[in-house]
Amino acid sequence: MFSSGDRYDLSSLLSNQSLTGATGLLGTSGTSPLSTGQDTSGLFQLLLAQMLVKLLDRLEAQVPALTAGLFNSETAASGLSTEAIAPATSSTAIRSAYGISGSTTSTPSDGVLPIASFPRPTNDNGRGLHWVPTVSQSADAVDRFVAEASAMNVKWVTFLNDGSNIGANDYLVKQLTAAGIEPVMRVYTDGVKPVDGDLGAMVRHYKALGVDYFQLLNEPNHVVENAGQAPSVDRYLDAWIPAAKAVIANGGLPGFGALGPAGEADDLQFLADSISGLKARGEIDLLDTAWLAIHNYQGDLPLDDVGGYSRYMAYADVLEKALGRVLPMVSTEGGGFARTAADEAARTDAVLAAYRHVASAAAPDYLFNYTYWVIANAEGGGHDPAWEWQALFQNGHTSELVEALKRG
Repeated sequence: MFSSGDRYDLSSLLSNQSLTGATGLLGTSGTSPLSTGQDTSGLFQLLLAQMLVKLLDRLEAQVPALTAGLFNSETAASGLSTEAIAPATSSTAIRSAYGISGSTTSTPSDGVLPIASFPRPTNDNGRGLHWVPTVSQSADAVDRFVAEASAMNVKWVTFLNDGSNIGANDYLVKQLTAAGIEPVMRVYTDGVKPVDGDLGAMVRHYKALGVDYFQLLNEPNHVVENAGQAPSVDRYLDAWIPAAKAVIANGGLPGFGALGPAGEADDLQFLADSISGLKARGEIDLLDTAWLAIHNYQGDLPLDDVGGYSRYMAYADVLEKALGRVLPMVSTEGGGFARTAADEAARTDAVLAAYRHVASAAAPDYLFNYTYWVIANAEGGGHDPAWEWQALFQNGHTSELVEALKRG
């Protein structure tokens, strides 16, 4: 249960040796008496109590039943101060008696961040848009389309950042957060490959500006994202694991998946195999603070079709079976496209229905949003004409979906 460092600290404490290294169990310098410069010999009992409380918390995290009656005997309390702690005292009372307020852990006992603890924008309605499909835009383009997104009551925006680059999206992130919009960064790489440069420094930089969500890699079940090779779970995990560790170590929340339902490798099987791969590598804890990026394009499918908007239901089933719980899901791409003017009304109705559902009580708590791809292409500085017909703003034409979203 305990590391070798924990055992060393405990041995040092009980033999009344130097305690300067015993911070691993006792807490950080902000809470430990070890940082005050006092003579530690007079603090032995307090330190021992703190040590035992820390051990108690770890026991509770491992096997809660073992600690239910731990302090229900005079013998159990006799190692501490029997004047301060009476027999049959709870662990909460022990903390109080020794001036330790609350629990010494900040997350649930199993280390998993609860879905309710993931950041959400103020007045969240789950309405998302994917930004211009370039890794940076001019200030004029940012100003124009942030204003449009705000007018459409958008609360989530997914944007591209060129790998570990710092600076190119500073203005965008500041404008989004100022408008009350949750920025979701897709850390762009040219396919399924490791992120070059100092990813940790980039995460720290944008975390300070208001970015919490960092999508790592994109549609690894597609041949096009694997440089023409067949999709590979091992290749994906080889790149995702170190990137996720860098994101977590620097305060961010790593995005898992971002699978394409139309990929050459089945997205559901790829997800299940990826979770099995994490378990086999001993890295399953990386999902404790992770979220699942989903691409729930709906096309012409009904709202409840699991092949379209409701793809989240199929992912939830895979997660329950493979992981034993459901990850929070953030849609980073989705929607349906109008190829002709005749398609426009049907597309508008379908996307509006999806936005209404994600904002309603009928949506599960793990489904955070729905994101339409894309707000603009050429008009925002995009250079790939392949995306032009999918943009809401294009060649001087504004989709009727824009006006419908502005109305409510």
